Amino acid sequence: MIQEKAMLVKLNISQWTGRKKDKKITKETNAFYGASDASGYYSKALIPKEAVKPISQVVSTARTFHYENTLPWGDNGERLLPSKNYLDYTRQMHEFANQFDDQVRKFLTQYPELISRAKQTLSQMFDEQDYPDPRKLETRFAFNTQITPVPSAEDFRVDLAQEEVSAIRQQIEHQAQKAQAEGMASLWQRLYDVVSKMADRLEEEGAVFRDSLVNNIKDLAALLPRLNIA
Repeated sequence: MIQEKAMLVKLNISQWTGRKKDKKITKETNAFYGASDASGYYSKALIPKEAVKPISQVVSTARTFHYENTLPWGDNGERLLPSKNYLDYTRQMHEFANQFDDQVRKFLTQYPELISRAKQTLSQMFDEQDYPDPRKLETRFAFNTQITPVPSAEDFRVDLAQEEVSAIRQQIEHQAQKAQAEGMASLWQRLYDVVSKMADRLEEEGAVFRDSLVNNIKDLAALLPRLNIA
């Protein structure tokens, strides 16, 4: 049973982008060009994008790792995490969470200075109300993973007619079987993509052969056994 081989994991990340829609500038711009309010809006960069870039880089790397180390499941943001990959996954995600927190702390330390600089760069567009209080701003950043069991038809209990309960249990079981099939298909596709890319490159006369071509296959070959739920 898939419930004995895997669990569900959901990655939840939130971050302050440092951008804000300026209704006043938008209205003035649309009026100047004779455009309607539905034509677009003006978004201010409250701080330089480089200030939050280290945070964004951690987020991007963590999301990539999350998708590479899990399998598809449903449409609610949950992914299937095979139990054989649990330790490696959680260890690395814990490291990403620490990196995320470190970068957020550095950013919050720089935050007052960034506001001071914004007064100069934004000039008349500067509005102190656009900038959250540092204590509230800290709550805009979050990084966590939520792990739950894979739904089991046997565990489903509710006060309904037996016929309805049976139908729902069949639906749960069907979803689990479908997820397992889709998960294995996704692994096959991953392997096909990296191997076919290497095969295509080797067929090209005079093509440049880089180490990454082999390393991609080696990395996937090491990961495949931990993702195999069949």
